[in-house]
Amino acid sequence: MNMKKSKHDYFSHSTYNMMKRALQFFIFMLPVIILLSCSGAIPQPTIKQADQASQRWPGTNSETLAQGRQLYISKCSGCHSVKVPSLYSEAQWDTLLRTMGTSAKLNKDEYDKILHYVLTMSNEK
Repeated sequence: MNMKKSKHDYFSHSTYNMMKRALQFFIFMLPVIILLSCSGAIPQPTIKQADQASQRWPGTNSETLAQGRQLYISKCSGCHSVKVPSLYSEAQWDTLLRTMGTSAKLNKDEYDKILHYVLTMSNEK
């Protein structure tokens, strides 16, 4: 006598399909949820910070710092959780970005925007 039960012995076909779709949706949404939860903790640059950054790097403004923030979140969270910029010193950020920028395949513009963002924000301890 074969007592082994198949998946259909426990659930109806429609219940099984509904559970399968729910699991697929959850798997799809998990990275989105993680990205959104991380982005709330990563500070937005202020006008004052943008002014300070523009003195250090001419051409840097609120918009380019915001782009740097968005790039930081989207590019860096692909491999690991993103950290609040103030956790690291400028020297540490310089080393981290040089090392990880290659892995993230950042072009020069992306690298510069992320660097300017994290260095500007790292001064806010």
